[in-house]
Amino acid sequence: MYFSDMIKQQLKHDAPYAWFLKDHAKLSPLFRKKDIELLDEKLEGYIDCFVLSKKADDDILDMLKLDDWGAVYVMARVALEYNDDKAFETAVEAVKSREQTKELAEALSLFSYPKIEEKLYQLITNQNPLIRTASIYVLDILKIKIEPNLIYKLLQDDEIEVKIATIKLIGSHRLKEYTKEVEEYLKSEDEELRFESAYTGCLLKSKESIFTLREFCFTQTPYLREALALLYYTLDDTKVYSLFQKIATKEFSPRIKAYNFAMSGFALESVPILLEKSKEFEKSLFSAEAISFITGIDLDEEDLTREENLTQEEEKLLLDSQKADEETQDYEEDLPLPDSELLIKWWQKEQKRYKPKTRYLAGREINIENLQIVIEKGTQPQIKLAKLILELRYNQKVNLSNQLFSLDSKEKKEEKKNIKITYSPKTGDYIATLPKGHPQTDNLKIEPFAYGFFREGEAFNYFGLEDYDVGEIVWVFE
Repeated sequence: MYFSDMIKQQLKHDAPYAWFLKDHAKLSPLFRKKDIELLDEKLEGYIDCFVLSKKADDDILDMLKLDDWGAVYVMARVALEYNDDKAFETAVEAVKSREQTKELAEALSLFSYPKIEEKLYQLITNQNPLIRTASIYVLDILKIKIEPNLIYKLLQDDEIEVKIATIKLIGSHRLKEYTKEVEEYLKSEDEELRFESAYTGCLLKSKESIFTLREFCFTQTPYLREALALLYYTLDDTKVYSLFQKIATKEFSPRIKAYNFAMSGFALESVPILLEKSKEFEKSLFSAEAISFITGIDLDEEDLTREENLTQEEEKLLLDSQKADEETQDYEEDLPLPDSELLIKWWQKEQKRYKPKTRYLAGREINIENLQIVIEKGTQPQIKLAKLILELRYNQKVNLSNQLFSLDSKEKKEEKKNIKITYSPKTGDYIATLPKGHPQTDNLKIEPFAYGFFREGEAFNYFGLEDYDVGEIVWVFE
């Protein structure tokens, strides 16, 4: 027995929960890059425990409750680390929700493409649409090129989840050649599909998509926050301040109004209003959060928080406010409670360094250099926005892998398995050739992978030549 029963019981709960904590921390303003790295380090420690127990023939994977948050991630991750196909199949079969789809995709994306390629071929054709979706997310994260015919096929999938994942990939990879196909879904009756199409369309610079996205900025929907963040950095600068004013006068949740101020980045125009709102106790947490988002102020470090404990009446007031508003974020109850008077005094000293109608993020004017600093030092929401602005405003290039994911390639690789193995008769340089008149002959002559050095008795390999008629290739000594 590698671990005691008591430790095993602890591990089966703590490992999945470690993933859950890290996943939620990536959305919270309470965590910076170094904090996420620490959570990641703890998660890796738990994964190591599972792998070690497996190596010692004292497997504890079976103890996981796969409907717990993070359990699918742990099961899939350990299975891949240890090449346990049965355990991986168990993880795949357990996927019944979008959250578990995310867990499976994240576990797979931590491995090199060659290691998981065969599994992706299996998952992309799985009957469960959530599994097909997970495979698309992995291809997106790893920036693997997808053969065009497969993209068209996925866009026509019967399941909304698969369509949405494919559309997200098109946006993430900046595949402008599919703009028309994305625009076709802008009038979809499904609100989520319509929104994701508009979001991707904006990333592809589609004007029609911008109009659709605007609709989501003036309607209370689950996509309002994402729509605002994107639209603020998609519109021309001449139209941004007008958008800022229109949203500020809409009958939205006070949390959305504070979020609007934060996304706009207009410090001199927003902070005074937010300071007034912070005086209202039930609005103080999210108002101060928005101020911090724009200015970069850390309330705890600057001693701008309230020292007295909350009274029962105040606790109830906060709780009732949070329950009554569907825009309340999970992390809100953990935000530092500001001392509004101290915060106002701090602003009176700081405001002179800000310019009118100028946009700021984490206390810095928005430009390439400052955005890169925010990515290193900012909170998670600040980092997310900084990356988005770099992509939208500064045309940051998306570097796709040279690997190509294609079901046709899979078939060719299956054919390759049946090819008779031949061996080098002597040590030296060889060139791969095809019969005269073969349609691929000329291409093969200029193919870098057609030239190789083999020792006597070494089996010829066809790495990099999968797209050629491998069964007809003959290696010739030079």
